[in-house]
Amino acid sequence: VDGVRWLRLLYCYPNFVTDELLDAVASLDKVVKYIDMPLQHADDGMLRAMRRERSSASLRKLLDRVRKRIPGVALRTSFIVGFPGETDEAFGRLMEFIKEQEFERVGVFTYSREENTGAYDLAGQLPERVKRERRAALMELQAGISLRKNRDLIDRELEVLVEGLVPGRVSRLRGRIRTQAPEIDGAVFLKGEAEPGEFVRMRVTRALTYDLRGEMVASDIGQEKVASHA
Repeated sequence: VDGVRWLRLLYCYPNFVTDELLDAVASLDKVVKYIDMPLQHADDGMLRAMRRERSSASLRKLLDRVRKRIPGVALRTSFIVGFPGETDEAFGRLMEFIKEQEFERVGVFTYSREENTGAYDLAGQLPERVKRERRAALMELQAGISLRKNRDLIDRELEVLVEGLVPGRVSRLRGRIRTQAPEIDGAVFLKGEAEPGEFVRMRVTRALTYDLRGEMVASDIGQEKVASHA
């Protein structure tokens, strides 16, 4: 795709993540090594109830295949907690799955009961309090994983797409690296001067839970457009 520097795959359902797709991501320079793949849960009973048609064992095999075919890939996924019938044991298996897999990015949503959906009349509807508590527990777990991964980036030089100035800070820029999708992932904040849409190089000096801070080491390394493709 002429004139585009980054192409990103978003919302890839597991059954569409083929070897051909993975090989393309691994071999094409413009395709960033980032895959957003909603898994929804990791307990076999919950996966069947959600009609995901996959077991936790098959998800583990898929994730292993993705990482082997795309070295250094950043994986984003999303989970739903509080689905009807989710027991403490099922939720515990989801927690263990996240600890084991150490995803780069995770989104967690609470199940919302809506009329005219297949799950509306299912038994085992959970109180909102339980849903919120489970979401908070997963987000706390992922926060520790994210911070640890961000700390591993300290002193590394990374390519940054500049998005603009931080409001009220004339010398502080906001941007994102290849493994940060717009709006749903963290951001980078760096000192320097550059225009929105420019690509610069940054040395990471500080890691936060989801964001990075750094200093610009090279500017104006490109002004090509960025695109996200689902």
